[in-house]
Parts: sequence; structure tokens; C-alpha cells
Amino acid sequence: MRFECSHCRSILEIGEWEPGEAVACGHCGSAVAVPESRLSPGAMVGDFVLREELGRGGMGTVFLAHQVSLDRKAAVKVLHEEFAADEAYIGNFIREARAAANLNHPGIVQAYAVGEDEGLYYFAMEYVEGSTLKEVLLHSGRMVPERALEIVTNVAEALDFGWRNQKLVHRDIKPDNIMLTATGTVKLADLGLARWGADNAESSGEVHGTPQYISPEQLLGQPVRIGADIYSLGATFYHMVSGHFPYQGTDALAIAEKHLFEPLPSLAAAVPGLPPGLCQVIEVMMAKRPAHRYRDMSELLADLRRVAGGGMPARIPVAAAQQPVDLEVGLEAEETASPAIPLPRAPRAGGVKLKPSSPKLRAAKDSGPAPDLAEPAGEAVSPETEFPAEVSDEELSPAGEEPPPAKRLAPLFALVLVVLLAVGGAAYYFLFLAAADADGDDKVADRRTETVDELAAVRSLHAGGAAPAEVAAALGEYAAGRDLGELGDGFWELAAPLVGEDLAAARGQARETQLAAWRAEHEKLTAAAEVRRAEAERRAGEEAKRQAEEAKRREEAERLATVAAELAARKDQLRWEAVENCRANDYRKALLLFTPLQNDPRPEFAAWAKDKAACVELAQALFARVQNSQRQLAGAQLPVPQSRRRWSVTFIGIRTIEAEMTVTVYERGVGREEVKKLSLPLDEADEQIFFHLVSHLATVDQTVDANRLRLEFGAFLISRAKYLDEARRQLAGLPGTEGMLAEIEFLAQKAEN
Repeated sequence: MRFECSHCRSILEIGEWEPGEAVACGHCGSAVAVPESRLSPGAMVGDFVLREELGRGGMGTVFLAHQVSLDRKAAVKVLHEEFAADEAYIGNFIREARAAANLNHPGIVQAYAVGEDEGLYYFAMEYVEGSTLKEVLLHSGRMVPERALEIVTNVAEALDFGWRNQKLVHRDIKPDNIMLTATGTVKLADLGLARWGADNAESSGEVHGTPQYISPEQLLGQPVRIGADIYSLGATFYHMVSGHFPYQGTDALAIAEKHLFEPLPSLAAAVPGLPPGLCQVIEVMMAKRPAHRYRDMSELLADLRRVAGGGMPARIPVAAAQQPVDLEVGLEAEETASPAIPLPRAPRAGGVKLKPSSPKLRAAKDSGPAPDLAEPAGEAVSPETEFPAEVSDEELSPAGEEPPPAKRLAPLFALVLVVLLAVGGAAYYFLFLAAADADGDDKVADRRTETVDELAAVRSLHAGGAAPAEVAAALGEYAAGRDLGELGDGFWELAAPLVGEDLAAARGQARETQLAAWRAEHEKLTAAAEVRRAEAERRAGEEAKRQAEEAKRREEAERLATVAAELAARKDQLRWEAVENCRANDYRKALLLFTPLQNDPRPEFAAWAKDKAACVELAQALFARVQNSQRQLAGAQLPVPQSRRRWSVTFIGIRTIEAEMTVTVYERGVGREEVKKLSLPLDEADEQIFFHLVSHLATVDQTVDANRLRLEFGAFLISRAKYLDEARRQLAGLPGTEGMLAEIEFLAQKAEN
């Protein structure tokens, strides 16, 4: 067994060993404990020293390791024993891993080595400082469409590179395998590993993959090509922009059935406001049949870039893309019978809900054949179909049929109304005119007798056959000096034949003038009423708008207050979790609390997380100066509680501080000097001990920047929430410390309360 000395970092090798057995290092002579197992911290696998376990998966366990030959960090995946016992699988695994190692792309986690060490098969790869997309989604929920589109584009570019250069299919695209660094770089992990695990599963009749993102062809155990990665990436894309899985169920079987039989839930309905082009791309990616998806990653990337530029994708979802899979026929036979032709599809209200005939996947074969893939969506009707609740009258009326009676009679009603208005106006005019004439007749009744004799000459002239002009002149002389009411009936009997046409024309003109005046007045009153109505509507609209805006402002203020309270509570929880981790010198775990939040869509929260991460990194740097400094800090004086004596440091390893003290021991009056030894665990060293060690470092190492030491020690005290006044003194006058000084004030206020 090979392992690393915890004191001098030399590599030791022993034949027979017992877990935890103490052996002497052949290089530095220190006592070293043998690791508990081949996979315990300190043990070596190949060229790599295992540091700590990062996680476990279906294929193996992943460790943070140190590559001795190149002096760099690495992630090492060690296969489970059941895979190591399969020679065919191991051969494929090594061949595929070597193919992945030939890929050099900024979006793919770089493969370092693959090999075997005393029965342990391992795959070493680049260690990525950051978080998985899964961790980011757990902390922040759904992502903004622009960032999600950027991440998916980067992953598609990596998959396209792997397919074009080595014909590699990932087979397990999911948020767990997408890494995000602190700088925002996207990296795809496990390319070249998941494929052979899936191939091994196909031969045994099992299905490998993550149920929430797995493609239908993987569920059915059919040959898998790049289309499976497109489907799984589409499911991941759906999760990123919606905050939940595309298909959800009580167990893996229920989810698998939905991948095969149920149409994709509408993204536009789940998240209103998403760009239509983005929803369309995801719908094409998650078509149930590979032939209905994008042909390859290059075609997908072209549409992703169109949507990113504000345009619409070129590929349109096939009408039959979401029809249930016919298990009797299979996906390949369906594709042969129905080629992938992008057909436009009209949107429908409501929608059609399709269900398998049985809730169990094993019984789905009885559901009958699937509809013809070339048939337009929405024409087939089944007992499971749900229709919209309301249909308009226009949709129910057959083409060419006459409209209802009420619609046919509408123009006639309008004409009758106009006629009634005209007749009423005329009647009103003639009634008043008749009344005025009657009133005039009453006034001249008493004088009619006087005028009869005077008209005799005019009547004789008219009877004698005089010319009309002569009779008219005589009537004019008679009428001179008299009011119209005094002329009498005889005058009008003689004058009527002469002036009848002129009088009728005058009366008609007067009537038309009066009617025009009434119409003008009516239009004026109608216009005034319309103005008042419009003004009332405008005021009502403005008031409704004002009330709506006020309600919106109140809701926004309440939402912001709630968000602020939640944000403050979240920050407080993370702050004290980080303090506990830093007090235990576990700075990596403390950093993991803040790394995912640096991409948070809320700018103030992201800025705070960056400041906290920077503070923890500075504290980690100070701890690293002390840890395993060996004899660099020899001679540093450590205080002894309740005594003026000092321990003198002799050696500092990874886990302990070695110190000694010379004391005088008296026996029977005779004194002799004796050296006492101290081995103090580094985790038990308090802030005062670190202060003395750092102060000594500043005196023995002239290359160390004093201001840098002050900055690191101030951050060290803040990260532990101890000696805050001393931290404030250390940071005083240093640039770029505003965030840490604000954190000191917050922690001090918390301590007072």
C-alpha cells in the first residue's frame, strides 16, 4: 500500500499493514498513521493522493486528490467493485476514457488519466472549483432566460465537439453534470463515462439514467445516438427556466410513463413572459421521437443563437411530436414510417390531454396503435380528449348560412328610427305653425267687416278679366298701411291664386330652415353629451389606473419587504454556518455556501456573497501560511495560560503544532534543566496563537507583505467572528476592505444583542 506522510508529504510504501497502525516515515522520521483503507484520505491511487470524498454516484466514488507528478489538484473517480469485476465493461471503459482524454475543449472537464492500481480502476480528471448547476438551482430556483440560454449553448457546443471529434454520446445530461465556476465558465463533466454504463445496462435489460431527464429511446433500451443528449439537454433547459422538472411523478416508473405517453406541459403557461422562440426550441428538443428533434447539435446551436439574438428559431415543432409512443411499433419503425418534416401548427385554446391506457409502463402495450404521425394534431378524438369550455358563435355557424333574424332586421330598425324622427319633427313644426295662424285670426276677427267693402273694387277688377299684374297692384295698394292681421279673408282669397306658388316655396324654405336649426341643435347637444361621456370615461379610467398603480405599488412594496426579510434571514443563516465551518478550519465547506450565490439574479445578494467568499479565501490563505509550515515558524513564542512562560514552536505539520519549553526541576535542592514537549492539534489553536504565529512570520520572512498579512489576519478574525475590534484595527487604512468592515459592524451588533 502507498500513502503520503502527513508531515513531509513524502510517499511511503509498505507491504503488510494494519489500518491505523503507526509507522515511522523514512524521510523525516515522524510517526505516521497508516490510512484506514485504500480509499481513506492520504492513500494513493495511481499518481494521485486522495484528500477527501466529494460524492458518490451510480458508477463510483469521486475524490478530491493531488497529482504528485504534476503537483496539481484533480478529481478522481474510482469505480465500484461490481463494475471492476466485468472485464468487457472495463475494456470499454478504458477505451472510452482514453477517447475522452483526447478532447481538449474549454467547455469539457479535461480528462487526465485512466488506469488500474491493485484492483482499483480509476479515472482522473480536472478539478473544477465551483458548483454544479443542480446546486445553483436548489439555491436560486429558476434562472433568468438569458443566463439559461447561455449555459445551454455552452453545453451544446461541448457536446457538438465531442460528437464531431470522437463520436461520443454523453447519455446522462443533467444539472449534476454541468459545472459552473466562480467566474461563470460552464464545463460539462463525465463525457465518455456515462455511455459505457448505459451500454452495460442495455445488455442486462436495465435502464440507466436520471428519470427526470432521460430520453424515450433510453427508456425503451433502443440504440442511442446524439438525439438522446438533445432530449436530456432540453429537459435540463426546461428545468432551468421553469424551476421544476418537465415531468413529475410519485416514483421513477410514473415519470417514465409521462416521458413516453404524455405531451410536454406548456412552458408558456407555466412561466408567462418567456420568449416564444425559447419555448419553441425546448419543444423541438423534447420531441418523443428522435426524428422529430434537431438532427444534430449544429442545427440546435443555430436556433439557440437565433433566439439569443432576439429572433425566432428556424425549426418548427412537428404536429405529431408529442403523440404517445406506440410500444408495439417502437420508435425506429415510427420514424421510418413518418419522416421528420417541420410542419406549422396553429395554437389552440385548452389543448388535448392524452393518457396511456394503464398507469403502469408494462401495460402500456394495450393502448392501441398511435395515430399516424403525418396526421395534423387535434383531428383525432378519443374519450380522453378535453375540449375548451367555451366556443364563440362564429365558430358554431356553418359557412354560407344566413345570420340570425336579429342581425338581419338591424338595418330595418335603424331606418324606421330615422323616419320616426323626421315625422315627429315635421309634426312638431306644423302643430306650432297652425297654432300661430289660429292666434292671428282671432286678433283680426273684429275688423273683417270693415275691410270687405273696400275690397269690392279689387274684386270687380279681377272679375272684369284684368291682368294678374294689375290685380296684384291693386291688392298692394289695399294692403299698404295695414297689418297682415287686418287684411281679412277676402284679401287672401284674391291674393292666393297670385302668390300661391311663392307662398308654398317660402313656407317650404322656412320649414327646411327650422328643421336644419333643430338638427344643428340636436347635433350640438349630442356632441356635448358625447364630450361629457368621454370626459367621464377618461376620469374613470384615470382613477382606475391610479388605483391600480397604487395597488401595484403597495404589492411591490410588500413583495420587496418580504424579499428583503427572506434575504436577511438567508444571509444570517449562511453567515453563521460559514463561521462554524471556519472555526473548524473547514474553509472549503464555507466557500461552497457562497460560490453558487455569486450568480444570483439579485445584484445586492450576489455582491454580498462575493464579499463573503473573498473574506473566507483570505482567511484560508492565512491558515495555509501556518499549516504544514514545518520549521519556518520555529522559535515563535506561544503564551501559556496564567503564566509568564512561553512555549517555543519547533515544528508545524498538517494537523499539529509541536513546541517545547525548558524548565528547571529541583530534586533535593539540586536543580536540573528539563525539556517539556507539547503537541497541540491545529484545530484547537485559538486566535491568540495564530496572532503570535503570524507576528513571528512577519519578522522571519522579509518577503511577506506586511499589509497583506494584516488583510489576511483581519479576514481570519472576521470569518471566525472573534476579536472584532482587533480585526477592525488590522484592516484600518487598507483599500478595498469596505465590505469586511461593514460585516464587522453587523457581527458586533449581533454580539451586543
